[in-house]
Parts: sequence; C-alpha cells; structure tokens
Amino acid sequence: MKIIYLLFINLFFFSFSINSQRYEKDISFKEKRVLEFKKESNFPNDWKLFYKGKDSDYVVFYDLDGQEVYFKYRRDHLDREAENTIVGLFVGQAYRIKGRFFGIILNYDEKSKKNFHPPQIQKKAEITNENKFSPMNKPIYLLDSFESTSLDEVLK
Repeated sequence: MKIIYLLFINLFFFSFSINSQRYEKDISFKEKRVLEFKKESNFPNDWKLFYKGKDSDYVVFYDLDGQEVYFKYRRDHLDREAENTIVGLFVGQAYRIKGRFFGIILNYDEKSKKNFHPPQIQKKAEITNENKFSPMNKPIYLLDSFESTSLDEVLK
C-alpha cells in the first residue's frame, strides 16, 4: 500500500513539473514584464503575452506576473468586421502581439467593471509619471497584429 502511495505521489509531481515547463517554453521567464516596462521611459510595440479574453472594445492579454495589457481591436461596439480579426484567439494561449501605444486606463479593476463605471483614459501625451508607474493603471494599445508563439516552438 505504501509503495502504491509513493508511486502516486511521484507520478503527481512528475506530471505537475511537465505542465509547468509548457508555459516556460511559450514565454520565457527572461521576457520583460509589464511592471518593468512601466519603470522605463517607453512601452514596446511588440509583446509576448497570454490571452485572457474580451472586455468591451478591447482584447486583454497578461504577462507571467498577471499584469494586464489592453489592445483596442475595434472602433466601437457596432464595428462587426473587427470581430473577425480576433476569432482565432484562445484563452491561456501565448501570443506575440504588435500594436501602437495609445494611453493608459486609470484605476481600472474588477470592482469598476462590475459597477459599470466607464474607464478613464489618458492618452499618450497626457500621461504623468505618477500615473504611469501605478500598478492599477493598465496600458492601452491599438492592435495591429498577433500570432501564436507555439509556432515558434514547433519550428525550433
């Protein structure tokens, strides 16, 4: 009985370690995180992030620390053609996203979403250093393109 128990524990930890290595290959732990870019002077145009889902006119991606980046993919809620551009996104999948930095959403959290408060947006020219460094503020980009990083792993 003890042998079966020990085998079960070893099998459990072995399968857990295999699952944790999968995400390490999609996005390297050496990749810069959102908070690191907030400390620098400029945000990049290329990101490697995981897809979280849609939120109004935005698609939301997150880094390995769970910090979110919003990408605006349509002009307004009536833009039905833009829906076709994001059909291939899968939750939890890693993507290389290209976009142009637009601004920051101020103090946008789950409580604000549930109370239906519209987000306050500061455009690129209006951003102060105090607002840029706050972890509650989310960067906004205009979505140009995205591609799955799993293709990179297949080709290696």
